[in-house]
Amino acid sequence: MPKAQILKQRLTNCLVGVDMALYDLVTLRQELLNTVDASEAQILLLRLRNEISNIKIKVPVLEPEHEHYINTLLYHYDQIISIVDKPREELGDELTKINDQIHEITQRLFAGNYELEERYGDCEFVRNTRRMHMREDIEDAIKQRILQYTSWRYPALEIGCRDGEWTQYLVAADPLYVMDRHEEFLDSTAKKFPQEFLRRLRRYHLTNHNLSPIPQGQFGFAFSWGYFNYVSLDTMKNYLKQVFQALRPGGVFMFSYNDGDTPSGAGMAEKFSQTYMPKSLLVPLCELHGFEVVRDFDFEPNVSWLEIKKPGTLQTVKAHQVLGKPMGIPVDYDPVEEHRRLFKDGEWIDTVEIRWVPKEPKPL
Repeated sequence: MPKAQILKQRLTNCLVGVDMALYDLVTLRQELLNTVDASEAQILLLRLRNEISNIKIKVPVLEPEHEHYINTLLYHYDQIISIVDKPREELGDELTKINDQIHEITQRLFAGNYELEERYGDCEFVRNTRRMHMREDIEDAIKQRILQYTSWRYPALEIGCRDGEWTQYLVAADPLYVMDRHEEFLDSTAKKFPQEFLRRLRRYHLTNHNLSPIPQGQFGFAFSWGYFNYVSLDTMKNYLKQVFQALRPGGVFMFSYNDGDTPSGAGMAEKFSQTYMPKSLLVPLCELHGFEVVRDFDFEPNVSWLEIKKPGTLQTVKAHQVLGKPMGIPVDYDPVEEHRRLFKDGEWIDTVEIRWVPKEPKPL
């Protein structure tokens, strides 16, 4: 079915009282916002109207008959511009109705978030059920973002390390703290690294969402992937408060979540596959806890993350850091390529001094 017909059918459903799913309501809202926008056409029409009006300036002496024609043209353009702007004026009322329906549904989802959060399960459940799939280019973009924030100059923290799928991209940090609710995941992550690196790896069992055992005000970077997609709003607030305390000024917190403002995110929440955490609510929540939003990303299907910063400038007294055999690294060092060299088929094959001036990250 063509896109226009789908949109028309969804509007009809609203008018005749057909109950719509959250996925459909969010999709409808997004499509309306994307399509009911005639601003470009309005700008073009205004430009044409001004050009017609300028004729009177360029030809100051006009016979009444010609002047009447130009005035008639201007009147027609004024009418057209007014009509073009009408759908935008009416869109506000329609969006209010849609948002009211979304609010009704999401109150149930917020309540259901607590139940979903408690269904954490054992390690096999997390491995097999709570998996997040994404395109290779998106995965590469995430790695670039991580590598931009990690450095031997500052400690880093990973919340919910699982089997260390992302931990390997945090190895530049010194030291690196990893936390998880399962000891098995902590052991699995540690096994990915050689003995020489383990002295820089700090493992902590995460109990009752409590970050107090780790140092406070020390971390330059905190990271979490696939963990906050399954927590309730209250738990999210708790973590935001704790991570803010754990970061040093200028430190960044990068984490994935399920953006219920996107159609795929709404669908995941409605099926209780992931918790409902709309960006429109999460961003103000982060700001309320003192963070500045650095970047936000949404990719279909269902890949969303935020990068938020504790106000201030990162500072350190470290002069250097050495791991294994010292080795000079050029100024144009590419951490992504170096990571691929160090890790072959998921296994560490070499140890070097991690000491570089990173290149500018590739644009997303």
